[in-house]
Amino acid sequence: MKRFLHVSERSIWRHRDLRIMLPARAVSFFGDELAALVLTLRVYAEGRGPWAITGLLLCFAVPVVVLAPVAGRLVD
Repeated sequence: MKRFLHVSERSIWRHRDLRIMLPARAVSFFGDELAALVLTLRVYAEGRGPWAITGLLLCFAVPVVVLAPVAGRLVD
């Protein structure tokens, strides 16, 4: 006889680690994106050129791209 699972038994929120990790990752991502936006607007307001904004955005992107293989090896 097939047993039907209750909604709370199928929910992703039943796992304690996910209840901690998902909101923390969301807040962290929001903070990173807000910092990038604010710094970009500040660089623009100071009259810097497009190269300065490009450099700033590269400062946010390059560590993620460069360290992704290292993080992948660490996780594996």
